Amino acid sequence: MKLSIKEAMKMIARFENDIQELLDIERRESFIIYLANEEVTKTDYIFDKANSNLDLYQEQIRQIKNAINKANLTTKTDYKDLVISEALILLAQKNNNQIRLNELASYKQVTRKTSYEGIIEYNERLYDINIVRELLKQNTEDIHKLQTAIDKANILTEIEI
Repeated sequence: MKLSIKEAMKMIARFENDIQELLDIERRESFIIYLANEEVTKTDYIFDKANSNLDLYQEQIRQIKNAINKANLTTKTDYKDLVISEALILLAQKNNNQIRLNELASYKQVTRKTSYEGIIEYNERLYDINIVRELLKQNTEDIHKLQTAIDKANILTEIEI
């Protein structure tokens, strides 16, 4: 069956949701509580069946993820001719850098405070905040371009599963 990478990722999400539902049922119905001399009411839970269903979902997820991984290593994006896997790594790096730049840009270049003893203290950043803000703006634009290129490749690239 041919699916786009995006459709395959959605299929994985559905399978993972189905697994979670099976595990929830298992937590609720894999035991019974009864009193001595009381008729025992059993649930429909069967361990072998539940285990088999979980194994089936996990195998399908593995197959789909392997197909996605292969496509990610060979499918080029519109962003600097990077393949999807390279673009994903770069996106993670740029997102981490975004956090750092956001923090650095949030400060004032110089702040002044007076201590309890009346001593004036200055706190000056050892970098140009305006340059950091410009880098932050460029990084944000790069993140948007990267994410768009990855999304486009995920929608247009078909894989066989």
